[in-house]
Amino acid sequence: MTKLEKLTLQRQSITYERVELHGILGTYIDKDLQNRLNSFEMLKKEHKQVMLDLQKLPMEISDGVNKVKQLIEENVSYSVKRHCSPPSNVLPASGAP
Repeated sequence: MTKLEKLTLQRQSITYERVELHGILGTYIDKDLQNRLNSFEMLKKEHKQVMLDLQKLPMEISDGVNKVKQLIEENVSYSVKRHCSPPSNVLPASGAP
């Protein structure tokens, strides 16, 4: 076998290895890209949910403030009624008209 034939075989072998390695590398790149796209889609969904929650937050705060105001009014009303009415354990005087 001549030196030219040996070099030709070596070049073909290197070419086949390069093609094989190119295929392997392509597979890894495609998988990595797919994983990144899946992660990106999940992040987009999470972001959308967070933004929806943020839009609801002012209404929920307002509802909470209104509920607190209502409870304060009920508490004040209960306190006023309790202080203004006579105690239930005191009987009226027997000589009263």
